[in-house]
Amino acid sequence: MNSLARLGLVPLTLLLVACPAEDTGKEDSDPGENLDKETGYVEDTGETGDTGESAVIPDDTGDSAPIDTGDSGQVEPGLAGLIAFPRAMVVNPGATYTLDVLAEEMSGDRHPYDMASFVSLDDTIATVDAMGVVTAVAVGSTAIVVSGDGVDTRVQIEVRDDYLATVTVIEGSTGLPIEGATVRAATGDFTTDASGIAYVTVADGGPVMLTTWIDEDHHAVSLANTVGRVFTIPLDALSDDEPSATIHGNVDFTDVPEADAGQMVMGLACASVQGALALLDIEDLLADTRTIEVFGVEADAPSNLFAKDYAEDFYAPAFPGDAGAWGLSGPIDIGEVTAGLNGTGDALALLVDHLDDMVWGKRLGLATVADATTETDFAPADAFSDVLNVALPTLPMGFDGTEEMFLMSAERAVPEGWLVTGLGMGSGVAEVQRVPSGSVPGSVQNAVFAFAQAGGLGSGGGVSVAVTGDDGGLAAFPDLLDLPVVDSWDAGSRALTITTDADADIVRVRLVDDNGRLHDIYVEGSWSGTLDKAQPEFERGKADVQVDVYGGIEGNFEHWLSTSTFEPDNHEPETRARYTLVKE
Repeated sequence: MNSLARLGLVPLTLLLVACPAEDTGKEDSDPGENLDKETGYVEDTGETGDTGESAVIPDDTGDSAPIDTGDSGQVEPGLAGLIAFPRAMVVNPGATYTLDVLAEEMSGDRHPYDMASFVSLDDTIATVDAMGVVTAVAVGSTAIVVSGDGVDTRVQIEVRDDYLATVTVIEGSTGLPIEGATVRAATGDFTTDASGIAYVTVADGGPVMLTTWIDEDHHAVSLANTVGRVFTIPLDALSDDEPSATIHGNVDFTDVPEADAGQMVMGLACASVQGALALLDIEDLLADTRTIEVFGVEADAPSNLFAKDYAEDFYAPAFPGDAGAWGLSGPIDIGEVTAGLNGTGDALALLVDHLDDMVWGKRLGLATVADATTETDFAPADAFSDVLNVALPTLPMGFDGTEEMFLMSAERAVPEGWLVTGLGMGSGVAEVQRVPSGSVPGSVQNAVFAFAQAGGLGSGGGVSVAVTGDDGGLAAFPDLLDLPVVDSWDAGSRALTITTDADADIVRVRLVDDNGRLHDIYVEGSWSGTLDKAQPEFERGKADVQVDVYGGIEGNFEHWLSTSTFEPDNHEPETRARYTLVKE
């Protein structure tokens, strides 16, 4: 499908020029993620870690502290510290694991570091060689000191002798335990009991990969290369992944500027964004199509796109629960609509270019229900009279450097979620035209969202996004993440090799088969290897590969695993990069 069709605007364009729509291929809707063997670290809770809890080990020294060697203590200019993965290990005697080390510059940039030296604080519990290979020797707790260029960090290690991993499987939407779920490890298949728990034998006490599933109506979830020993894995029903509710209403054009000769009044109505802005896909701004008639010609147009005198109501998709609605409307030259929409980027740019002539509106306090329609009218009336200056991040690896970024300002209402209050496009220092701050009653947070797509907005290339706070001044973004690279992918054997940004906090690789079934693999950092075709319905072989990389997430991987909150969707990442490889 071409890029305009992916945004849902091509049908209207073709409607106005009376040409047939063209469908050239599969939509690239959820570019994927990448994995890494940076396996989990733990919170410094001060607990001793001898209670059977997962990877809770005190770290009284702090990361990246200068080593007291008796020298001057000077840190090499530009080097802020070292980061070692995994940040903590819970293993059994005999387990081995190779540490990965990154250098962090004063600028915040990270890169692989191969000059590190390694020392174990207690060789009777764990040893380490010059290459960073850690070997667990006996039960107890110790740490590996990783040092170089005047700075160091520590990897805490807990060695146990039970050779078991405790896996609790729950229903993602309710939190209730699932009995009868399958948990597959290298040692075989294990089944959860009435409490949702499976006790999984760990063959050698080293890093493990676990795959869990129930049936074809739920996602399968894998945890790759983790050194934890206590996990809680939520399995979500497939229907939970997509908006299943609808907001419908009539548009009141009373306060919308009138169209002059050669113009038509158009608009867009959307549901509020639930969850983190960084997880938003631009394609989700428009809904499925409906047939409308303009100038006597019938064609398909997004159901949340409306046009005065033609389709004066809207149908916007929403997630069940508390919701709001927002939208904009104003006159646009018919010639621009018919001739100027050459791609998704052009379509969004068209709205941005006409914000001076458009007005905005919102509705709060809506209750949406799965597979049902919530009725509400919509009356855009507020002018985009405010301007926010935005210092945009530099485009990272994977971009040619010329792409413009799509910008949105948003305000968060509780409990309705994020309502978009302004739009912009540009590079360097750009402007976001928006309605005055505080236009969303009861707003508790302002933010600005930047979306960059390799090859330009609507091209179908990989995307990198960032979110930053909006304090009314100059908004400055965190660095965008490099686009993930799928180095190789064999759909039959599932041999997959991926390269990701060193700043990634967590990576998810998603496999999607022809029936829409999902298999998610989560890892901290980056990862390469052969994926396990454990879920029965994935034995067929081929699948789309989608790689998502998340950065700026609070918390840590091992904590998420032990509390069932490890999914990035349950957090608010500051950055995300995404890439999809369509199956052969």
